[in-house]
Amino acid sequence: MKNIVLGLAALLQICASCSSGTDSGENAISTDQNEGISETELASALDVEASIFEINTEVDTLLFGEKGTAVFIEAGSLEFEDGTSPTGLIEISIKEYYSVAEIASKNLTTLSNNELLVSGGMIELKAVSEGKELKLKNGKEVIVHFPKGDSPDEMNLFSGESNDGQITWNEEEPSAGFVKDTIQYWYHKFKGLDDSSLWLEDGRHIYDWIESEMILTKQEQDYVMFKDLNLSYTVTTSGVLENVHFKKKVDKNFEKRMLAIVAKIPKLKPSTIDGTPIEMEGWFKFAVKVVPSKYGSNKNYLQAIEGKYPDFENQSINDISKVELHYFIFNSAKLGWLNCDKFLDDPSPKVNMSIKLKKPQNLMIKMVFKDFKSVIPPRLEGETHYFNNIPTDKDITILIIRYGKKNVEMSITEQKTKNGPISNFDFKEYAMGDLKKELEKLN
Repeated sequence: MKNIVLGLAALLQICASCSSGTDSGENAISTDQNEGISETELASALDVEASIFEINTEVDTLLFGEKGTAVFIEAGSLEFEDGTSPTGLIEISIKEYYSVAEIASKNLTTLSNNELLVSGGMIELKAVSEGKELKLKNGKEVIVHFPKGDSPDEMNLFSGESNDGQITWNEEEPSAGFVKDTIQYWYHKFKGLDDSSLWLEDGRHIYDWIESEMILTKQEQDYVMFKDLNLSYTVTTSGVLENVHFKKKVDKNFEKRMLAIVAKIPKLKPSTIDGTPIEMEGWFKFAVKVVPSKYGSNKNYLQAIEGKYPDFENQSINDISKVELHYFIFNSAKLGWLNCDKFLDDPSPKVNMSIKLKKPQNLMIKMVFKDFKSVIPPRLEGETHYFNNIPTDKDITILIIRYGKKNVEMSITEQKTKNGPISNFDFKEYAMGDLKKELEKLN
């Protein structure tokens, strides 16, 4: 595993064979817990490997996990439980759980207050000094980036707590932020441009100019917040901005003000294809957004992303909206378990399902949904495991792992959610080394 450790001068440290047999489920394997596999050993064998970093707490630090997570830790933001500050190097550990197999094989859930969540990824973030865990100081936060991948557009941050061996999730309040005026997106007509950004002739990026020149009133911010205001333009082969107009009808006073602002844009560098200047049509969008406080106030954070983020090495990251196209970004006042999730919005009728097997304490059971990334455990009562209030008619996989001998047995069963018991499981015996490979088929 390769950790990525990066630096930004004095300001930043950028620290990155099985045999088969069938069983209906009614005949449990005999176990000897003194010689066999324990629950702790099973969990350890199936767990992901952590990315480990040593960092200096006196500088701002951006850490990259192996699976794409990034964590920005502000200088001097960590302390011991007694309120004293660590000195020297400290150890940061990031465990990342993004795939269904990684989530299902750990004691993780996608539940919050018994409601189903759709997960965009989970991490366990720890900071340790002198063998003791650290926490964030009061008022301090870390900035966490979860890669978007194929996750839904809207996600929230959840923090996790251990409850009877399972991690359950609580939705976090969004960080306080501020309203920022910006041109949110810049669109152009042609493909194959040598550079899709717009640059001023003096070498500044258009966002630099906008940030310093466009200051909206509160009334204008309210107006822009709920409108789709697209301003068309043409950049000539000599870099002059012409034919500037709103595509839709807008408030006359607002139109006059915005056109006056755009009229002050200095001469641009013309767009080129293979080095040849072209006349380019395009449009940009006036926008107002609420920006979490750390994004705008900590320039070291933006410099770190601009200099070292793989997708942004050759771009000027003056506006966090560029980064948000690729990552879910959250401010968190907590370390530990963090989850990028949203509540499942499904009006389907709910059903109750159950599984009854002997020696239920030697079982790990998970229900994996196929149409969305959600993994839930059952509730154990006596010898019966219950899944309650599940959306009906959903394609699922029932994963059961039985442990207690040198090898373990696993059953992976395809089902549709419906009321009633689940049975007729087909167990196969696996050596521990092969179990992870088989679980990857859930992805």
